[in-house]
Amino acid sequence: MKLVYTFSSQFTPFIYKTKNVDKILTAYINYYRNSILSALDLGYKIDFYVSRDLIYNFRGLKINLHTVDNINSGLFDFLKAQVLKNRTDNIMLVDGDIQFHKQVPITDHDLIFDFKCITAEGDKYDDIKKDKTWNVFYKPYVNKLTQLGISNLIPEWTGRRLDYIHNIGIIYFNSNNLKNIYVDRWHTFNSFINKHIDDKTPFTAIGAQYLLSEIINYHGFSSIEVEEGCYTHNLGVDKFKYPTVSTHEVQKEVKKSFL
Repeated sequence: MKLVYTFSSQFTPFIYKTKNVDKILTAYINYYRNSILSALDLGYKIDFYVSRDLIYNFRGLKINLHTVDNINSGLFDFLKAQVLKNRTDNIMLVDGDIQFHKQVPITDHDLIFDFKCITAEGDKYDDIKKDKTWNVFYKPYVNKLTQLGISNLIPEWTGRRLDYIHNIGIIYFNSNNLKNIYVDRWHTFNSFINKHIDDKTPFTAIGAQYLLSEIINYHGFSSIEVEEGCYTHNLGVDKFKYPTVSTHEVQKEVKKSFL
């Protein structure tokens, strides 16, 4: 099995609306380098699809580099969808803010994924975090697409609040049927976004994660989180607010303390 990383600098200014885009890109490069080095130490073979302006930062690593030019999509998981569409070999997709501690065991579930983002309505204080996750990151965009009639094109779409959403910082498909449905629906989703939405970037997680969760629920596919202890995920904007890598220069060696 190969690990596949993807990254394009094209989306960074739209995701992080800041004057310090160069610092964010430098941090990204360092997180990716650290992730790749941690995976290489465990014996993984790696392919990396990376934008032309950044590829030189990864030369010298024992990985296969693939140049990415301009992408005709406003969704930054476009590269993942293209990899899943075009490759038929045994691969696991990995985000660059994943740090591996041991190899990921492969079970017989249809999907192995990063972790469950719990969005179910709960009790007392637990509701606060769940409600924020759903209300801020998912609800407005799911509702917008539902109102626009996306369910006419994607039969699995309900627009409902789900108990949890599959986070795909790590994603491995054991089921070709699930993978093919997901890729088909994602490209339908992408076309729908291009037609109806101006500010496309905030809809990325809806197409990447909410849509996948809807498909799994609708068809009854099985899924399981990656075994605990295999990795650390430096999730979200906190990795830039409290960086554990340099934001000023590219690090040539992995931080042992980071692993």
